[in-house]
Amino acid sequence: MDLNVGHLQQSTASAITGATLQFSLDGGASWQNASVAAQGKGAYRASFLAESPDFRGVHVDLRVSATDANGGQITETLSRAFKTFD
Repeated sequence: MDLNVGHLQQSTASAITGATLQFSLDGGASWQNASVAAQGKGAYRASFLAESPDFRGVHVDLRVSATDANGGQITETLSRAFKTFD
């Protein structure tokens, strides 16, 4: 999954210093860390495997966090972002 992190157009931009992605297969009761690699200025690639015989046909929740050089941070949670195969 590609992540592109930046600031609102009207804000003063500072360098993006990091991003993380977590995923949940149980409605947010527990979270697992995805592997995230920087790809360039504000660009990241996250990867994870959301499959298991126990998790067929479940909705996957995503939680993305990002930080910048001025100490700014944001976290967004996407409930039921997608569903695994049945």
